Amino acid sequence: MAAASPGQGVDSVAALLEAADALYQVGWPTHAWTVLQTGVEPLVIYDAGFQLTVLATFGLPLLVPPIQRALAAPFRALPGAVVVAELLAVTVAAQLATLPVLAVRGFGSKQVLIDL
Repeated sequence: MAAASPGQGVDSVAALLEAADALYQVGWPTHAWTVLQTGVEPLVIYDAGFQLTVLATFGLPLLVPPIQRALAAPFRALPGAVVVAELLAVTVAAQLATLPVLAVRGFGSKQVLIDL
């Protein structure tokens, strides 16, 4: 196993800080809304729509930037690659963030396959 260079460590820390900042910016209003919603109606935590909304809201700001960078890098020279990468990144991030609920709840095996 090759040793990591100092640059790789700095990149990893920068990515972690970016994710933490995104979670903080989106996280506190979402936390407040989630606590308020569950305080008013505690059984809402069993609702699939609530679960999907919370997961997507937390997942998008965390997952979109790294997915977008990964998708844009190979096609950077092409016109419009950044826009296409951003659109695809949002779609892929939403699917990945909500996949646990879709997998556990089932929603029919055909539905999960269609979403993927």
